[in-house]
Amino acid sequence: MTAEFLTQTPPGKGAIAVVSLFAEDPAKIVSSFFTPRSGRPLGEYPPGEIVYGTIFEEDVLVCPVSENEMEIHCHGSQAAVARLGELLVEQGAQEISREMWIRRNFSEKTENQRLAFQALLGAETEKIARILHDQFDGAFERAVKAGEDTQKWDELACRLTKPWKVVMVGRPNVGKSSLFNRILGFPRAIVYEKAGTTRDILREKTVLDGWNVELVDTAGLHESADEIEREGIRRARMEIESADLILWIREAQERRDASEISEYLNIPNILKEKRLLTVWNKADLVSESEWNGMETLMETEIAVSALQETGMEQLLERIVRTLVPEEPLPGTGIRLCGNDEGPHWAQGPNV
Repeated sequence: MTAEFLTQTPPGKGAIAVVSLFAEDPAKIVSSFFTPRSGRPLGEYPPGEIVYGTIFEEDVLVCPVSENEMEIHCHGSQAAVARLGELLVEQGAQEISREMWIRRNFSEKTENQRLAFQALLGAETEKIARILHDQFDGAFERAVKAGEDTQKWDELACRLTKPWKVVMVGRPNVGKSSLFNRILGFPRAIVYEKAGTTRDILREKTVLDGWNVELVDTAGLHESADEIEREGIRRARMEIESADLILWIREAQERRDASEISEYLNIPNILKEKRLLTVWNKADLVSESEWNGMETLMETEIAVSALQETGMEQLLERIVRTLVPEEPLPGTGIRLCGNDEGPHWAQGPNV
């Protein structure tokens, strides 16, 4: 039996990483670099017991699973996992990919079920994990057999393993960075009253109602002679092209002062053909009576104040409902994306 090992946990996701070793005598291999605190030889521990010890002064847990399998629970940093892999290779073990391991252990499962299991290992929210578990349980196969329409979920399927991309655009000094910080819940972007503060692309991952979202703050769109600003604007346009949703940030006064609907709903060509929400920021500068005198906000518009933190819950809800207008019911069959669109944590040799 060839000694092989597999990193079960996705890289850099948690405080603890789990590495499984499959060998004829895994205790002999691990004992070459692991020291049990009890002083009792590792080979004497039966399956199911947890052995506390050290590997080069680092605290780890070793768990015999069966006669030919042993788990090592170590620090979750990629450096610690890489060092453990080097030690195992030095003892003659070779690393196997997660995909290969899944195919071996779930050979009777369909490709969709195997993809679901692989994605489950990196699921970051309970909602996504539940949907993936349904697919591993055969929901898609049952749906196909019943003649159900599964294509309606194709876009959502890829977002089970890759975040929705929400890009914030607008002219300089309309409050994009302030809104960026409010949505994230911490001051990620520098906020300053001078226009053009944001010149490069800022991006952060967050979770909205159980869905993974990549929020992108961009440089203000305008004509500029400044070379750095022009480069920032060029990059903003590139982000727009790959966005799932555009938040078009504008000042509320623009809507108040417009004499006709066409004036305040005129959408730049670059934003057309995209899902778009017009976010009227700085609504605190427009009185309630002035708002009441305007025409009713449409479904694709929302008024907020990043400064006063008003309208933020409604904005987050609107973002989610625009991206996911309908959520699958428990047991819904979904055809998952293949490896080319696979898990966004699938980096390096372990997948």
